[in-house]
Amino acid sequence: MVKKKTTKSKKGLVWSIWRLAIFQGVLAILFGLIAAFWPSTTLKVIAIVFGAILLVSGLVGFIKGIINTKYSNFWWIEIFFGLVIAWIGSFLIGNPSLSISVFMTIVGLILLSKGLADIFIASFGTYESIDSIKPSYTTVGILSFVAGLFILIWPRIMGTATMFIIGIVVIFYGLLSVAFALDCRSKLNIK
Repeated sequence: MVKKKTTKSKKGLVWSIWRLAIFQGVLAILFGLIAAFWPSTTLKVIAIVFGAILLVSGLVGFIKGIINTKYSNFWWIEIFFGLVIAWIGSFLIGNPSLSISVFMTIVGLILLSKGLADIFIASFGTYESIDSIKPSYTTVGILSFVAGLFILIWPRIMGTATMFIIGIVVIFYGLLSVAFALDCRSKLNIK
C-alpha cells in the first residue's frame, strides 16, 4: 500500500516537473532568440529595467523606513539605504553604458556559477532522467562557464557580443530543458 502511494506521488511530482520544464524551456528559447537576433536593443532594455528595479526597490525601502519610525530603532538605516539604492537606480537609468557594465558583471557571475553547477550536476548527479542527457548538461555547463568568464574579463567590451552569446547559451539551455521534460514524460508514458 505504501509502495503504491510512493510511486503515485513520484509520478505526480514528475508530471509537474516535466510541465514546468517544458514551460521554462520554451520561455528560455524565446528569450534566447530575441537576445541573439536583437542583442543591442535587448541589452539596453535589460540595463534600463535593471536600473528601474533598483529605483523602485530603493523607494520601497525608503517608505518602509518611514513606516517603521514607530516600530524600529533602525528605521533611519532603511531610509538611508532606500535613498542610496533609489539614487543608484536613477543614476543607472540615466547612464545606460554604466548600467550595462554593472549588469554584465552580474550576468557574468551568474553564468560562471551556473556553468559550474551544471558541470557538477552532470559529473556527480544520480538522477535517472539526467543520465541520458549528461553530455548535453556538460556542454551547456561549459558554454555557460566560458561565457561568464569572457563577460567578467571584458564586461564593457563584450556588450552586444555578450548578449548574442547569452542568447545562444539560453537557447541551448531551453532545448536542454525541453529534452529533460520530454525524457521525464517518456519515462512516465504520458500522452
